[in-house]
Amino acid sequence: MQHFNFLYKDSLFSIALFTFIIALVILLEQARAYFIRKRNKKFLQKFAQNQNAYASSENLDELLKHAKISSLMFLARAYSKIADIEMSIEILKGLLNRPLKDEEKIAVLDLLAKNYFSVGYLQKTKDTVKEILRFSPRNVEALLKLLHAYELEKDYSKALETLECLEELEVPEIETIKNYLYLMHLIENKEEAAKILHVSKASLDLKKIALNYLKSYDENLFWQEIDTTERLENMIDLLWDMNIPAFILEKHALLQDIARSQGLLLDNKPCQVFELEVLRALLHSPMKASLTFEYRCKHCKQIFPFESHRCPVCYQLAFMDMVLKISKETHAMGVD
Repeated sequence: MQHFNFLYKDSLFSIALFTFIIALVILLEQARAYFIRKRNKKFLQKFAQNQNAYASSENLDELLKHAKISSLMFLARAYSKIADIEMSIEILKGLLNRPLKDEEKIAVLDLLAKNYFSVGYLQKTKDTVKEILRFSPRNVEALLKLLHAYELEKDYSKALETLECLEELEVPEIETIKNYLYLMHLIENKEEAAKILHVSKASLDLKKIALNYLKSYDENLFWQEIDTTERLENMIDLLWDMNIPAFILEKHALLQDIARSQGLLLDNKPCQVFELEVLRALLHSPMKASLTFEYRCKHCKQIFPFESHRCPVCYQLAFMDMVLKISKETHAMGVD
């Protein structure tokens, strides 16, 4: 053994031995990771062959037992993207039965809340979001989801209470959201028109919401407010199907354009709005057209056939831009 003593005293040998041990550990770890990935891939492939399986099935139980959390989250997101929400929910519920770190549990609950919200399970959305807030009370995304759920339920009082937490976290555009929710609270509770109009002065978008309410409940006040509103371009949809009083018509150029395009004002003057001018020009033409309205989200630019204060795609408080659209009129032939 004395012949080998010099090896232990040799610093180069010690470094080489240490390097060999590290390399061996790395190789063993890579081999272990390879076999784990191979096993997980096997379970994922087997499960994917039967994507209509239920949570109680052998495939899903086996997958939840052996697959890594990251793999299951990837699979849950994939099912969510292809609109198989039920399967995504079952995977996430199975994940919650496993021991998870706080950040992992929040990620699972967050996706679960998104899935519940997307299919309209508002109570389950609220319960899931409240569980997130138990682990992360200052979670802005969770608070916003809770606010959206209350808003869809028209529980504006609860939505305003949730907004107080967001105010403390200094969320951008919080004042706009606050004015909107308070306005909707007043309308939902049929408060005095004076209160509604006072809040609506904060922006033209809020003014349109208030005018849409007055159009049904107090037409005289509606026209009084229209008369005092300078910019009416984004309110053509509100005005299109109404009989415009003469005393207001003579004051507003846009209202005159609407009347011209409908053949109610025959002064041969052109309309300033292109789509209205096209309709006016077609009044005496054999080709007939009609005006329809679409609405474009100011954030994601998606277009919808109906106006919504909150975008159905990006869930932003959008106050959508109105888009005028000319459609050729077709007359169906009757059959005796």
